[in-house]
Amino acid sequence: MLNDLLTIVANDYRRELLISLLERERDRKTEALLPDDIAVDGANRDAQVAELHHCHLPMLAEGDLIEWHRDDNWITTGSRFDDIKPLLELLAEHDEELPYRVRCVNR
Repeated sequence: MLNDLLTIVANDYRRELLISLLERERDRKTEALLPDDIAVDGANRDAQVAELHHCHLPMLAEGDLIEWHRDDNWITTGSRFDDIKPLLELLAEHDEELPYRVRCVNR
């Protein structure tokens, strides 16, 4: 189980998406519109959004970490989000100390 969670957060896009959902939950926001609320910023934004839709969102939805409402293009936390929440909180708490620096557009 821990190996699976570490694999999920090992990817920049998945990690940032999940941390963004964690922060939205703290702000009492229940959903995030895609890509405006979550998409990773950068030179290849269109490619990153496509990668989110074709790779990362399906993986997270299959693992019940998110609920992906494809037709309306928004996501919420899934039934197993609490399983990864302590790890996300730890990563968010130590963000400035860690070597990765991928930031979301609206964070």
